[in-house]
Amino acid sequence: MGRNSGNLGTAASALDVPTLVAAGNVSNEDDIKSIFTKAAEKFGTVDVVINTAGTMDTDTVIGKIEPAKWWNDFVSIA
Repeated sequence: MGRNSGNLGTAASALDVPTLVAAGNVSNEDDIKSIFTKAAEKFGTVDVVINTAGTMDTDTVIGKIEPAKWWNDFVSIA
């Protein structure tokens, strides 16, 4: 999932595994719900989610960030 379906398609075509490509924005709750629904329909279940989108202060050190800040920066859609 990303905002540019062309780039997503290019990346997916380089993989040798089943993929699901969907344009969307991870800061939009409806887009998140949509991709999970599509993934469940295609694969039956979602076992792992890796999110590489988010915001982070430049002085944040992974592994030393407070859990509440990590949640807000990387998980929360609000």
